[in-house]
Amino acid sequence: RLVALGALAAALPGCSDAPRVERFDDGALARVSRWKGPLLHGPDLRLHEDGTPDRMGSWDRGRRDGLWLDWAPTGELIRAEEWRGGLREGRHRGWTEEGQPEFMGTWADNLREGDWLTFGPGGRVAAVQTYRGGSLVEERPAEESDQARFDARFADLVPADLAARRESLLQELAP
Repeated sequence: RLVALGALAAALPGCSDAPRVERFDDGALARVSRWKGPLLHGPDLRLHEDGTPDRMGSWDRGRRDGLWLDWAPTGELIRAEEWRGGLREGRHRGWTEEGQPEFMGTWADNLREGDWLTFGPGGRVAAVQTYRGGSLVEERPAEESDQARFDARFADLVPADLAARRESLLQELAP
C-alpha cells in the first residue's frame, strides 16, 4: 500500500510544480512524479518495494507522452512503448520476465497497425502478424530477414544510457 506525501500540495494552485513523492508503508521510495495543478505533467518514476524500477515515463497534462518503460520485479525490462497525447502511438516492444523477446510492433491511435513480429520459446522468431485498424488481417511464419528488419527499426527504442537516465531522473525529482 502506498502512502502519498505532498499530494495535497500537488493539487493546490501555486504549489503544483513541486515533485510529488509517494512512499511504501516502510518508508521506502515508491514513486516520484511531477504535477501541474491537478494533472500529472512531466517525468514519473515508480519503483518496486525493493527499490528496483517498475515504470518510467512522462506525462503531458495528464496524458502519457513519449517513451514508457516497464520492468518485472526481477529487474528485467519487459515493455517499451511510445505514447502521444494519451494514446499508444508508435513502436511497442515486449520481453518475457526472463528477458527473452516476445513481440515488436507499432500502434496508431491506440490500435495495432502494420506488421508485428512475435517470438516463440527461447526467443526464436515465430510469426509476422499484419494488423489494420487493430484487426489481424494476415499471419505468416517469420523468416530470419524479418528479425533483421525489425531489429533495425527498433534498435534505438530503448536508450543505451537507460540506467544513467533513471538515476538522473531520481536525482531531479527526489526531494
